[in-house]
Amino acid sequence: MGLRVFHQPGVRIGLLIADRNTVIYSPVPLLIEAGSTQPDKPNAIMLKETVPTAVEAACGVGKEGDAARQVGMEFLKEATVQAVKEDLKASPPREFSLVRIERVVNSALHFVELEFVDYRLRAKKVKLDAGLFGMDDDFLRERVESTFKPFDDAEFLSLSIPKLGADGKQVPNETELFGPEAIERERNQLKKDFLFDIPKFGVILRRADKKEFEARLKHLQDRLKLYVAAVKKNIEEHLKKAKGKLKSSLMERVKEKPPAGWRKFIVGGSLPEDEAGRLLDQALDQAFDRMVSEFNPTIRWIYKDATYETIHNADFRKGLEKHFGPARVGKLFTEHDAAPEK
Repeated sequence: MGLRVFHQPGVRIGLLIADRNTVIYSPVPLLIEAGSTQPDKPNAIMLKETVPTAVEAACGVGKEGDAARQVGMEFLKEATVQAVKEDLKASPPREFSLVRIERVVNSALHFVELEFVDYRLRAKKVKLDAGLFGMDDDFLRERVESTFKPFDDAEFLSLSIPKLGADGKQVPNETELFGPEAIERERNQLKKDFLFDIPKFGVILRRADKKEFEARLKHLQDRLKLYVAAVKKNIEEHLKKAKGKLKSSLMERVKEKPPAGWRKFIVGGSLPEDEAGRLLDQALDQAFDRMVSEFNPTIRWIYKDATYETIHNADFRKGLEKHFGPARVGKLFTEHDAAPEK
């Protein structure tokens, strides 16, 4: 707008002059005070239709202009504004109430717990009745678990999904191959790009990287949702084929030695093939029934702030020095006396 903005470091008084009205006030230090809400305890005065000559002169807006200026002796630089923004981004202020004074530490770091849950289809198993394998002994049935892995082929695990741009929107007519291997690569890349492992203490993230870190996680979450939709669209047919192969492998065994509960269906000393097939289908359908509904991969992340004791722990400091170097570690934390959080 072609206006000059002046800067005076250290001033703790607010002054506003507009349309011959003058307001002089004291900004509330919100870090330690909530601010008064009582009319009989004001923190400002207002002079209507007048501007004191001395105030005008000190601000450089009187007759003598800049020659009489006493405050705002230098122009506000863009670099100064940017430095304040970066500082607030790296160490956001917290709300405090003045109850008791304590030692407060501002940290440029977050502890973060990052967890990828239930995305490995290959690891999913179907629990089968041990009787299908000829184990009718109660001792064995209670101690032996018979399981089947229906997703042990890599072809089904990676599926084609719509490709997403950096803005989270689908790229027209483009797809990508996505599955557990892609998720694992993304997870490792996130760790490499943002996280620092401090042995015995946990994983840390720089506060300044938090926004980009979350954007990457949310982008991965969106792709994961598309993958789940693709899996559920194809899973029924895949499970049908897996059940067919399993049925073929078990058919002769259950005919020769039917599970105890099936023996009432024996005719003429043997279990008819059609009856064996029906009972086996029933058993497999029951075992496979929950496979679709239980597939719900998720990404979880939780932030935790470092305590005063942790920051001053010698082993923690040594762990940080391996990543940041001794000179930078001291700049990651600042301490001061202030009131505790509400």
